[in-house]
Amino acid sequence: MINEETLARAVAVAMTAHQGQTDKAGQPYALHVMRVMLAVAEVNPALPTEALVAAVLHDVVEDTELTIEQIEQEFGDEVAALVAMLTKTPHEPNDLYYGRLKTNPIAATIKMADLKDNMNMKRLPDPTPKDWERYGRYWIREQELAEYLFQNNV
Repeated sequence: MINEETLARAVAVAMTAHQGQTDKAGQPYALHVMRVMLAVAEVNPALPTEALVAAVLHDVVEDTELTIEQIEQEFGDEVAALVAMLTKTPHEPNDLYYGRLKTNPIAATIKMADLKDNMNMKRLPDPTPKDWERYGRYWIREQELAEYLFQNNV
């Protein structure tokens, strides 16, 4: 069982790992992972703390030098498995990736929070057609995950 001290350590790891990175709006990327973690806590307060740790670390393997093995050493098997599930590998087809997410309600919940945050067009000062196209793709995937969670009473 992960406690608040471990959650604080995960937040610190995410902040350090994403230091210097910015999102499409030019804001610190670390704010994105914090918003995702908070959204997961809000959407389902009954989720275990491991879900919040995985939420704040959901992009570290894709976007930083951290590895699944390091996450496993620091935060345990359950968190590492969730982060691995949330990590899209290079050249992985989207259908395969989202199919994998739909095998785990916690991973699906985290990804939905990630998509919702990425779809917040208010963060972009002047959205481009490419931004709106991305929004449309994310919206379809968000609906797919929502349907999976609804059908499984999550």
